[in-house]
Amino acid sequence: MPRLKSGRTKAAEKPQARTGGPGGESPYVTIYVAGSLPEAHVIKGKLETENIPVLLRYESGSTVFGLVGGDLGSVEVQVPRPLEERARGSLEEA
Repeated sequence: MPRLKSGRTKAAEKPQARTGGPGGESPYVTIYVAGSLPEAHVIKGKLETENIPVLLRYESGSTVFGLVGGDLGSVEVQVPRPLEERARGSLEEA
């Protein structure tokens, strides 16, 4: 079994903000709101086959408690802002 190296990683030494780019604006934009995590993974898979990176944003309680529907059960599918039009077009074709 591989052993983990001890010590700090480069990423831990220089943390980078995940939300907010220049001027506090997020570099990702929500293009779809799925009603469940499985639905979001289907959308994510479709976009990733088109070489579009995807982030899924959801409330942690939705996965812990298995909530479906409503705000806690929804999952935002996000893509980099420059790829928004391409991603939306890809979803419209499907």
